Amino acid sequence: QMSRWDGTTFSTVVLPFSNPTGVVFHDGHFIALEGRTGRFWISDKFDGDTWNSLQFATAEDKPDNIQQLGSDRTLFLFGKETTQPYINNGTAFPFVPNQQGRMIYGIEGQTWAQMDNTSIWLARSKEGGLKVVKANGYTPQAISTPSIENEFALLSKTSDAYANSIMWQGHEWYILTFPTAKRTFVFDSNNNWFEWSDWNDDDSAFIGHPALDFVYFDGSYLFVDGTGAIKELKTTLYGDNIMSSEFSTAVQHIDEQRVYLYNLIIDMTTGVGEDAIMELAISSDGGRSWGPWVERTLGAIGQYEHRVQWHHMGSGYNMVIKARITDEVPREITRGILDVGVQQSYLERRNQRAGVPTPIQ
Repeated sequence: QMSRWDGTTFSTVVLPFSNPTGVVFHDGHFIALEGRTGRFWISDKFDGDTWNSLQFATAEDKPDNIQQLGSDRTLFLFGKETTQPYINNGTAFPFVPNQQGRMIYGIEGQTWAQMDNTSIWLARSKEGGLKVVKANGYTPQAISTPSIENEFALLSKTSDAYANSIMWQGHEWYILTFPTAKRTFVFDSNNNWFEWSDWNDDDSAFIGHPALDFVYFDGSYLFVDGTGAIKELKTTLYGDNIMSSEFSTAVQHIDEQRVYLYNLIIDMTTGVGEDAIMELAISSDGGRSWGPWVERTLGAIGQYEHRVQWHHMGSGYNMVIKARITDEVPREITRGILDVGVQQSYLERRNQRAGVPTPIQ
C-alpha cells in the first residue's frame, strides 16, 4: 500500500489497483507502478491522494514488464530487456511514448539513480551480460570497465541489486550493491570505480556496504542499514569496524601490443603512520585472476611529502591494476602516474639492432 505523511501521522492512500511496487513524482503527477506488469498509473496533478480508475496506461511500445520507474528529463519505464522513454504531451492522459527513444537495454534489479546530471543504471539486454550505463540523450553509454563487468559476471545473483547516489566531498558517487553476493561497487563522477566494503565479524570477511538508502538532511549525510539503524557518513572518521576502499583500472594498448608496467606513483594523503598501508594487485588477463597483494606504507606521521610507489609490475595484453586501503586513515587520492612501455615489433627490433632510427609517428 501507499501512505501519506501529514507531518504528524501516516494515512493510507486509496488506490484503484493493488500491489504498487514503485512510485516517482514527475511533471506534477505521482506515477505508480503496478507490480511486475507493464501498467503504470498517475495521480491527479499535485494531488497524491486522488487516483482516477481510468488514469493508467500500459507500456506497449516495446512489450516488456516494467521493473522500475525513473524520473529525469523524461519518464523512463525500465523493463527487463528494454527501456521506454515517455514524454508529457499535455493531453487527458499526458504521458505517451517518445518514438525517437529506442533503448534496447533494460534494467537489472532496482538500480536506476541520477548522477552527473543524467540517469545511470545496471543494464541488461536480451543477449545477456551486464554493464552500467548512463543516458546520453536516449543512447545508453557504458561507464563500467571490462574488469568491473567481469566481476558482475562472476556474482552468484544480480537480480536483487539496488543503487543509490550521493554527493560526497565534491564527488558524485553511484553506489551499486548486490545483497546476495554481499558486494558494493562505486562509480565516481571522475570516471573511477572502486569497491566499498565493510567488515563482517560473523563471516570474518569483507562484505558490501550495509547502506540501503542515503539522504542528505540538516547538513548531515545519513543512511539506514539492514538492522534499521540510522548512521552518518563523516569526513573525520574512516572506520565502521573495518572498512575497505578499493579501486581498479584497466591498461591496454590501442593497437593491442603487450604493455609493460614499469612504475606507478600515487599521490594521496600520506604521513598518517608507517603501519598504514595501501595494497596493490595486478591482473594480466582482464581481471579474471590476480597476483598477490603488494603492500606500500603511507608514510610516518608528519611525512606529508611521502609518495606511494610500485615498480616493475609485469606485462600483458589486458592488464588491470587494483588497489585497496583497509586502515582507518583518509582515502584521498589526488592523482596516479603510470610509466608504461609497449612491446616492440619485429621490424622495430631489427632496425634498432642495425642502428636505423625509428620514424616518429
